[in-house]
Amino acid sequence: MKNFEIFSQTNDGNLISRNLKYILLIILFSLITHSNAERINILMSNVTTQKEDAYICTSYKLSEYQQYITNVEPLATAAIAHHIFAFGCEKPATESKSWNCENIVCQGPKTILYAWGRNAPSLELPNNVAFKVGPRTPYKYIVVNIHYLIKVQNDQSGLGITFTERAPKYQAGIMLMVANYIGIPPRTKQYSTKFSCKYSGKLLKMFAYRVHAHSHGDVNAAYRVRHNEWTKLAQGDPQWPQAFYPTDETFDIQDGDALLGICTYHNDENKMIYAGSTHNDEMCNIYLMYYTEDTTNVQDTCSGSTYPQLETIIPPEAQVKPQPPSNFHQLDETIDQFLSHHDMKGSKTHHEIKDRKQNQKNSPNSLSYYLPNIDDYYDYVEQMRSKNRFNNEAELNDNSYLESNPLLDVLSQDTESEYPIDPALLFQLANLNNLNSNNRQNSKFNEKIKDNLKNFNFLAPKTLSISRYTKLDDWYDQKSVNFGQIGGIAIDQKTESVIVFHRGSQLWQMDSFNDEFRFNTRKYRLISSDTIVVMNINTGKVIKSWGSNMFYLPHGLTLDSESNIWLTDVARHQVLKFSPKNIKEPVLEIGELMIPGNDRKHFCQPADVAVLKNGDFFVADGYCNSRIVKFNKHGEFLAEWSSEDEGMPSHFFVPHSIALNEQNNLICIADRENFRIQCFDLHGNLIHQISSPDFGPVYSVAFAANNASVLYALNGYNSRGGKQYDKKIFFISVKSGNVFATINLHPDIRTPHELELTDDASEIFIGNLNPPKIFKYALVNFNYTNGKMSKIGNMNSKSDPDKENFRTSLFIMGFLGIPLVFVTLLALIVRLKNMGKLNNVGSKFENRHKKIGKWLNKKANRKNGFTRLTQNSDDEEAESLNKLSHTDGQGAGDTESDSEVEINIPQLTKA
Repeated sequence: MKNFEIFSQTNDGNLISRNLKYILLIILFSLITHSNAERINILMSNVTTQKEDAYICTSYKLSEYQQYITNVEPLATAAIAHHIFAFGCEKPATESKSWNCENIVCQGPKTILYAWGRNAPSLELPNNVAFKVGPRTPYKYIVVNIHYLIKVQNDQSGLGITFTERAPKYQAGIMLMVANYIGIPPRTKQYSTKFSCKYSGKLLKMFAYRVHAHSHGDVNAAYRVRHNEWTKLAQGDPQWPQAFYPTDETFDIQDGDALLGICTYHNDENKMIYAGSTHNDEMCNIYLMYYTEDTTNVQDTCSGSTYPQLETIIPPEAQVKPQPPSNFHQLDETIDQFLSHHDMKGSKTHHEIKDRKQNQKNSPNSLSYYLPNIDDYYDYVEQMRSKNRFNNEAELNDNSYLESNPLLDVLSQDTESEYPIDPALLFQLANLNNLNSNNRQNSKFNEKIKDNLKNFNFLAPKTLSISRYTKLDDWYDQKSVNFGQIGGIAIDQKTESVIVFHRGSQLWQMDSFNDEFRFNTRKYRLISSDTIVVMNINTGKVIKSWGSNMFYLPHGLTLDSESNIWLTDVARHQVLKFSPKNIKEPVLEIGELMIPGNDRKHFCQPADVAVLKNGDFFVADGYCNSRIVKFNKHGEFLAEWSSEDEGMPSHFFVPHSIALNEQNNLICIADRENFRIQCFDLHGNLIHQISSPDFGPVYSVAFAANNASVLYALNGYNSRGGKQYDKKIFFISVKSGNVFATINLHPDIRTPHELELTDDASEIFIGNLNPPKIFKYALVNFNYTNGKMSKIGNMNSKSDPDKENFRTSLFIMGFLGIPLVFVTLLALIVRLKNMGKLNNVGSKFENRHKKIGKWLNKKANRKNGFTRLTQNSDDEEAESLNKLSHTDGQGAGDTESDSEVEINIPQLTKA
């Protein structure tokens, strides 16, 4: 019996032990699979906006553990949010809980993780696929960006994001295909914009897509072309809920594939529709979601026009609205939860939707009946917006709203679709012309200007001249600094200084280089004088100088966001980076000293450098190699663009200058001897080839830091091939690539070499080779009176403190000196009186005084009262301005005043 009991206990113990093992395994498995999954709601912190179409961001710092995103749920409604983005960022633009992020979302690298619009459902990724974020990636933060359709109060919209620490087999990513320019003519039933790029990189497996446009959009489509075989990757109606829709099959995107996009629109309005950030503008976006083994250094953007020939033969089916996806009806079930998130269940909008859903309950496509209600809501919001524009006291105090501009209104009435006018640039011109005003008290005056301007044909050959930029003579003392030929210029706004890189006594001679481009060191030595000069931007006084016995033939100068100085020396065949803390030795040296070459470690007469905020940089290399080379921040080769085929976009003939527009992912090259400018995205896909019959050789290009919509360009020598070219500064639209205005340079600027701008473009600096001098133009305010202009002063003028002190000293001396002189004269008169010298003089003076008194009395009797001063009324002032607008433009050298320069708005033609 005891043995039996023992046996029984032993068997029961084994059974219990086995059961405990199974239970523990189940618990452990549950802990592994579930404890790693974490849901975080990233919500706005009771945000209140002051205007419609506000862009607001909030951020979430990721944990120190590696994380992967598997699911994203929208916590918003289309009645409030036009669209939402989730970005992976190295660092948010600010540490604030929320901020206005229309211009900047992240600092450093960023990637798109999610995009939502029109009440789309949640995103759930396939098994073994997730977005990698966290410590072993550049993305340490999640930033949620909401474009608010209307003004909101105490809003808490956002996203619910599910993370896991378990590494999937594949990493997810999103490629953005985007058109840079959209110009939909008025009253147009069908208009398409197209773009193309070449994909370079590792193999991608595309499995889902999302399209995005605004209310004019009908259909967006994307294609892959490989060995002349066309494959449709995506086709969607942007009026559907803007979710990521799965493709019917997984598509490969591999190195060398041509990618093409097309967006088709309609326009029932009486005005042009352009690309822009508000819901009244348009967009052309196609998002391709893919997976790959590692998303590091994957090309994430496709734009430009790399294959213009292929764009002309995109299949016609791309312009036909597609049928809804097979799972389209399932989206209908999500509407209630979106509306309830913002307590809209008692609203009129909610009841209308509920009624429609009830009536269409058995329809397989019931959401298509619901969607027009969103459009109606958008229309309703816009109608109420225009109706109540000035009825809201809070909005009257909102400086972010700009009143309609008369110059902009008149010019935007043009309907010639072949020559669309860019409103963003006209707005800039309006600012230059002093016609823009945020003050609603000037509305009558603005209306008067508008009526006057309607009679003027802005598309006629006659040009509108606006005298605003003025050459400042003797802005610095030329005797205080001995410049050689000016190679490069940089503006340091932090220290209010101009940095100049010049050649001292060295000249670029015919025998400076041999046939192998090696510098003639037997004849020409290191420049013994300081080649870098730092001057005060206002007074021109030299702050410091350095760089002696370091350079042979200085050329390009660039200042990066960390105040590092990048220099190119065409004789050294090198790019040198100097820290602001150490100017004796470079912290980075690219290229072999004095050895020209055409590979990843050599340059040949490099001309210029452009530096990204993350430290990666581009080199224009240069006179011999005619290529663009990209390096990472450590100086390691990444890519190059060059071609010997003159028909290819990457063919350069002396790339002389680089302008970087990181906000628009744009890099523009002064392709000097091809007489053109070429603009690319940061991956080398062509965006614009800009040319003009007025260009000639283009020496320098630049962007102003605070205005990413305008590219500034400078041409050089007067003649090439027997043709004369006037030296000018060209204003170019980034969107269209068209020249929309010019400044004719003063005749003293004979050989301009370099162009630089202050952040707001209120001051322009030009480096000249011969005579070696820095010329400065500044925006100057003028008063318009009786058809004439009188200068008020410089917009950014700041007085020289030494001059102010000198004036103050003169004033004090005068104030103290006048009484001293008076006392001396009085003492002299008293002494002469005592000596009897003034008796005869006094009698003569008394007789003259009587005669003068009689004459004044006669004059006074003839005059009864006084006459009023004549003053111009507002109407006369407007008439004077109207007369000014009708004057023909002249070059600066042809004006009576050498310092006065005019901006010329030419007849709009394709550039």
